[in-house]
This record gives sequence, C-alpha cells and structure tokens, in this order.
Amino acid sequence: MLKYSIILVLILSFFTSAGSFAQGRQGFKKERIDVAKKMRLLEILDLNENESDKFLAKFTILEKNVKDKSDEFKKANDDLVEYIEKNPKGKDLTEKSNAVLKAQRNLHAAVEAKISDMKQVLSEDNFAKYVAFEIQFARKMRKMILDREMPGADFNPEDDIPSPPRGRRNR
Repeated sequence: MLKYSIILVLILSFFTSAGSFAQGRQGFKKERIDVAKKMRLLEILDLNENESDKFLAKFTILEKNVKDKSDEFKKANDDLVEYIEKNPKGKDLTEKSNAVLKAQRNLHAAVEAKISDMKQVLSEDNFAKYVAFEIQFARKMRKMILDREMPGADFNPEDDIPSPPRGRRNR
C-alpha cells in the first residue's frame, strides 16, 4: 500500500520534473523538495493505499493553488517595486500597493483553505501530525536557506552602526 503510493509519487515526480527541467536548476531543486516533502508526509501519516491516493490527489491540488497564489503575490510585489523605482511619487502607487495587499490576502486564504481541506481528508491524529510536519518543514527550510553559505549571509545590521569612541585611545 505505501509502496504503491511511493511509486505513484515517483512517477508523478518524473513527469513533473521534465517541466521543471526547462525552468532550470532552481525549478528542479523545487521539484525535488516537493517530492521529498510528499514522501516524508506519507511516511509520517502511515496511510493505507486508498487514503494515501486520496491524500496525494488533494494535497497536490491544494499545493498548486497555494503556489499559484504565491506567484501572484510575488508578481504584484515585483510590479510595485518596479513602479516605485520608475515613479517614486506616481499616481498609481496606492493602486499597486492595494494589489499587493489583495494578493497577500488571497495567498493567506489559499493556505487556510489548504489546512481546512486537509482536516477533512485526514483523521484527527493524522491531521495533528500533518500540522506539526508543515510547521517543522517550513522551519527547517528557512534554516537551510539562512545557514547556506552565500555572499551576504553573515550580514549583521549592527555592523553598519559605528561604535562610539572609547576613551582617549582613538585621539
């Protein structure tokens, strides 16, 4: 039962990775993370074959909806930033800002819908495991991104604040 679900996830990931390959390396990494997340969720939830098929179908649809809303939010924000750079005091500034806020509300609503729909699909104990997993997964992803060595990763805002002179040594 779990074996079939894992095979299904691998087959789905194979077909979706072909599309992400065209997006370049970042798309491929995202797909690998998504597949690993689904496989880990299946392990944690320990669903039977029927439940895992139902869960994966619903989860995939809801994740896509959240991703679409996230992309809309990013685009609205990028449009606002671009508009600010070109027209710092432009007349459409309020309209662009409101578009970002609306996209953010839509993203939040999609996340809430995902959680409430998962509550309907999963048993009470599996839903609790799912919620805990989502929080831990997001935390671990943020930590991995922040810990990754890249230029500026060791940025400390306090480094830009000059220290007050100490004693007469600096004179």
